[in-house]
Amino acid sequence: MKRLVKNSFSLFLWLLRRVSLFRSPSVRVILGHDTPSESYAWWERLILELRRDFDFITPEEFTDYIEGNLKLKRNAILLTLDDGFHSNYDFCKNVLCRNNISALCFIIDDFIGLNESLSVEFIRKNIYPIATSIPAHWKPMNSRELNELLNLNHEFGYHTKSHMSMKHSTDYEFESNYLEKPKSPILKKNGMKFLAYPFGDMRNVSMDRIQILAKRYDYIFTGFCGWTKPASSIIPRDSVSHIDPIRTTLFKIYGGFDILYWFRRYKIKNGLRK
Repeated sequence: MKRLVKNSFSLFLWLLRRVSLFRSPSVRVILGHDTPSESYAWWERLILELRRDFDFITPEEFTDYIEGNLKLKRNAILLTLDDGFHSNYDFCKNVLCRNNISALCFIIDDFIGLNESLSVEFIRKNIYPIATSIPAHWKPMNSRELNELLNLNHEFGYHTKSHMSMKHSTDYEFESNYLEKPKSPILKKNGMKFLAYPFGDMRNVSMDRIQILAKRYDYIFTGFCGWTKPASSIIPRDSVSHIDPIRTTLFKIYGGFDILYWFRRYKIKNGLRK
């Protein structure tokens, strides 16, 4: 039975790959979080597999594509990383730079540069309240490391001031987290074009507030699957993790789970038209 399921899954993945070759070239956006050293081999294999059918593009090329100034030769991947963990810094330097890939890193303003005790407190309160332990590589990047990544051709987006839910926040919390300029000079200069709202599912979306955000940011990145086409402002993302099998991850990136997220994409896009 297991063999039958495995063979069926492989067949569906093969079909998705073939279908993707005949569609008009579009972009898939990958969402990663923690990227510890033990995940490097997994990422290297994923990158190798994806390069069979996709080109990796930079954040600048992504915006050119959205604005209609870049025509893709084939389907493309934009890699994004959320939260600003130190593991992302090491991953960008040790894996992405070696593979000539530029990431778009979404940074939490109040998390930047916190010391060990304060960062643990921040993570437990704002990012992973149910975490039973906090690994050392979950500490945040500091300003020097952010500048270093910027010089290595990575870019930044805003992941709010303190990782506050869009929907489950007071008006004051929403304004201070999403609308006020960050205190970090790096984010002020480089990070206010892209927003990834925390807890990227529909349970944390307010349709009234996302209309406000659409006037503040050029692109709003979500946490549900889909293809990104030109003239999009709401950007789907495929959340991936090294704890998942490569085959399952590829199935997601090639669109295997998109039908499950169709209504969520439609609801947000329809809400912006009102």
